[in-house]
Amino acid sequence: MRRICIALAAAVLAPTLAPAQDSLEVRERPSTPARFMVTPYVGLDIHDRSSALQRSSGTAALDVLYRIDRIFSLGVSGSVGRPRTDGTYFPLVRISAGDTSLYNRVSQRMTQYTYGIQGQATLRVRSASPYVSAGIGRYTFTLDPQAVGTTERYSGPLFSIGTGINVPVGSRSGISFDLRDVILSSFERDRLDATDPLLRDTRFDAVAAGKPDAKSLVHTLRLSIGVSFVPDSRETAK
Repeated sequence: MRRICIALAAAVLAPTLAPAQDSLEVRERPSTPARFMVTPYVGLDIHDRSSALQRSSGTAALDVLYRIDRIFSLGVSGSVGRPRTDGTYFPLVRISAGDTSLYNRVSQRMTQYTYGIQGQATLRVRSASPYVSAGIGRYTFTLDPQAVGTTERYSGPLFSIGTGINVPVGSRSGISFDLRDVILSSFERDRLDATDPLLRDTRFDAVAAGKPDAKSLVHTLRLSIGVSFVPDSRETAK
């Protein structure tokens, strides 16, 4: 008789215990939001006057960040641009034709790559999320083979610091406004010289008057706008 009573009690209480067990399982296994954020940018690089690059050039960049917690993210960053050298920073070239000499300044269009590791701290609020960033990596200049006569490139270390704001547009995307100082270290502006050594006229100063001296550390101010998005925002509750 005792066994029959226990069986009846279990049958009555089972439907009420099952939802409680399910809810407990949900609480023990909370949903996990997507942690990756991808932001492609387009922008403008304003070059250091001592770099021998023309004052500004367009650039395209990409940040891929992994959200460590609510504030901090870590990932990779890269960019590509097409700056042009300023010929007034390099020697005059003389081309002789009979008793006439023509003097020219030589410039070249190059490809500049930057790539490295990026860290970001974000204050996440509903209307907008301001952030600060810092990074370390390398830069590479690929010179114009038609200007220098061969395929030539050179690289060096870089550092970056920046700030910006991300304005949400829906639950998965946003608009980012970014300001970044890209600092090129071990910079050698003479490596950007496209003049032919046989045609240089050494009777004149190599650099035009009023130009700043060469520096090994140059700053590039980058202003850009991007569209940030989460590749997969589905939540898992396994």
